[in-house]
Amino acid sequence: MFLAEAIACGVPFIGYDYPTFREIRDYAKADNIYLATYKNEFDLGRKLKDALREKKYHQPNTLFHFERMMETLKQI
Repeated sequence: MFLAEAIACGVPFIGYDYPTFREIRDYAKADNIYLATYKNEFDLGRKLKDALREKKYHQPNTLFHFERMMETLKQI
């Protein structure tokens, strides 16, 4: 949920690499998602530094807004 919220708000996300996070990142075509190797605190710190240095903030995205998701569900 917090990854979708970050995308919706246009802010970077830093977290461990999970298949679901990759799927959401790819679906949203987000370039400000920083995924670190699982349980690797050094890599997580490096991803945080990358995010702070790159400052990839975007306009809010409506891809995961409730209204949009309801429209998608209606189509299904």
